[in-house]
Amino acid sequence: MELALNISFGVVGVVSFFYAIWQNQALRRAEQLAARVTHNIQQLAREIIAESPGTPAMAYARSIVQVSGSLIDGRRTSTRSADVGVFEIEYIALQLRSRMARPEECTDAKYLTAISGKFSGQPWTVDDFDSTAQCDRIQRESALVYGPYKNLPIAGVYEVEFRLRRGEVNRMSSHGLVLLDVYQLSKKSQLARLQLSSRDVIHSWQSVKLTFDYVDPSALLEYRVLVMQANITIALDLVIVRLISRF
Repeated sequence: MELALNISFGVVGVVSFFYAIWQNQALRRAEQLAARVTHNIQQLAREIIAESPGTPAMAYARSIVQVSGSLIDGRRTSTRSADVGVFEIEYIALQLRSRMARPEECTDAKYLTAISGKFSGQPWTVDDFDSTAQCDRIQRESALVYGPYKNLPIAGVYEVEFRLRRGEVNRMSSHGLVLLDVYQLSKKSQLARLQLSSRDVIHSWQSVKLTFDYVDPSALLEYRVLVMQANITIALDLVIVRLISRF
């Protein structure tokens, strides 16, 4: 009798073990399917944005892009490191926050929509920015875009790509026109930054890339375009973040 009970418990244990494995695999397959469906919905919404500028459908599609993007972000954040392969996320400029920019339709932008704005304050330099006394004011007044206050799925080396252009300038200059940065909110520190002059930023869309190390997967990040000179239009249509390598 005792032997039979031991065998029975052993069989139950083995069955439970394989049932748990089966459940885990089924859950992962369901998560992968949900991620693919959500990604396809997001891509379809972006196509609607491209094909229906200035229509109610475009505004609705923008909302879908934002919602589906948050769902994909949530899944990636909760996914274990071993499950994360290629990672890339696009932020349409309208998804980011701004204090000076206005939306505009652009036939040559990737999704036919962008934001543009002019800084109306006092010109500033990187030395001013690094000054404790002026930094908060500069960040508050000169941000063309900031946000989105989201974390990334795993620690690693990342690349952020800004697609931007400038308006007409009266005179080309080597002085700073914009400062691009990746800002970690919790530490109030820049993970990467790059200053560009009016010679560096051209009149048509261009991609400017920064790389940065991301150590804490819970840290919230901003991808910012800070305008350094007054009365020059700066436009942005996309910010793209991609994983280059894991630590």
